[in-house]
Amino acid sequence: MEVRKQVVVDALRSRGFPQVANEAWRVLPDPVDLDQVVEFAEQQGISRDELISEMGGSPLVSEPRLRYRVKLAGGGRGARLAR
Repeated sequence: MEVRKQVVVDALRSRGFPQVANEAWRVLPDPVDLDQVVEFAEQQGISRDELISEMGGSPLVSEPRLRYRVKLAGGGRGARLAR
């Protein structure tokens, strides 16, 4: 699943990670796959669960890996992770 890079950057900034948000803007593609977002966040010292919480959702556990679904918000202009 992909989301707009701006959604990721905004979530990081709003939760007090402005430097990580700037790095995300610089290195992540647009749109960005959620697995890439999780990998990026973990490289920055932000856990998968913390990242999902920052983006307003909850992880779904269905196998050893977490699965996510994206919930559109704001008339389809933005997306957030949701359970």
